[in-house]
Amino acid sequence: MKWYLVKLVFGVSELDQPENAPAKFDEQLRLIEEETHDLALLKARRLGKKFEGSFFRGEHLTTWTFIDVKDVVLLDVIQDGIEIYSDMIETNDRESFINSVLLRSLHLSARTPVLF
Repeated sequence: MKWYLVKLVFGVSELDQPENAPAKFDEQLRLIEEETHDLALLKARRLGKKFEGSFFRGEHLTTWTFIDVKDVVLLDVIQDGIEIYSDMIETNDRESFINSVLLRSLHLSARTPVLF
């Protein structure tokens, strides 16, 4: 068996959201243990369908709709400190991005929620 990192994408909508509201999506990274890439993809899709559904968040009915699997990455070796995923970020505001990372890290160290 091999380990794969998969990214599942869900569409998130609220029943009473305005038509011009921005579209919301949730991307989740999950580990899958399977024999082949194709079997890992099938298992990830079954997992995504399993987590579809609707629930009330306060008074708002929220629906999660599974879109599909965005990535399947084989993890050749699992060991302490291994890189399992990377994403390049481009921004026109370097300082704001660095400050947001430092602020988030500070909150992690203090174990307090980040408020934006």
